[in-house]
Amino acid sequence: MEKATEEPTNGLPRLTIDEMLERYPRYEVEKAIYRIDYPGRRAKVIRQFEQQIDQGVSVESCREGIQWALKNMPPTRPLDPTETRDLYPDVLWRIQFLKYMYREGDDIDEEEWVNYHAVLNAYRSGRLSVDPEKVTVWFAGELELGPFPRCDLNEMAISTLVSEWRAELGHGRVWVEDFSLFVRLIGATDSIRIDNVLDDMGSALLEIFWDECRALGLTPTYAHWRPVVLLNTANGTLR
Repeated sequence: MEKATEEPTNGLPRLTIDEMLERYPRYEVEKAIYRIDYPGRRAKVIRQFEQQIDQGVSVESCREGIQWALKNMPPTRPLDPTETRDLYPDVLWRIQFLKYMYREGDDIDEEEWVNYHAVLNAYRSGRLSVDPEKVTVWFAGELELGPFPRCDLNEMAISTLVSEWRAELGHGRVWVEDFSLFVRLIGATDSIRIDNVLDDMGSALLEIFWDECRALGLTPTYAHWRPVVLLNTANGTLR
């Protein structure tokens, strides 16, 4: 395999997750961890402010926005000194993503840990690569299906294979290594997969279409509605 090139940082310092958490707000650090295109998003935010300044639009507010971004948004994705630097940047991103998700894993059972370590080792060895259009299915630490196109993922078909896998491997749990977003409502047991998340402004809020709201069961009779909140935007206040 061709040797991976180190992720470019444009001379900006690389910090570990713990170092970032000491300097920046947690929600901004988590954006740097979870978003594969984080460096480009940060640069885009600053560039948009600069363009507005050049156009003479809300100059003071944009200058304050740039200062806010420089102060609160980590300059790069975090550095993980425990992983080899020969891995491709997107593979390092996914490894760190999973490690952060499971760093406080006191309530995670052994079957989950088996899959977790198997997937990490597959990324480290080059057996598994990051492809947002493909998924793999694991059981009891073994790769059972894939990689195959995400559009061919059939949860019902997978569930019918579990008994065969248990007969062969014993107890275990299914792990689908997928880059889609699974969403469920508070109090619900069923999730739906959302492939396209509206997040072009880097918002911490999840915006979904009404069809997805209906699929989730978000109706006027939903039992966990929260109080209405006000959201201040460039176009005014929204409820």
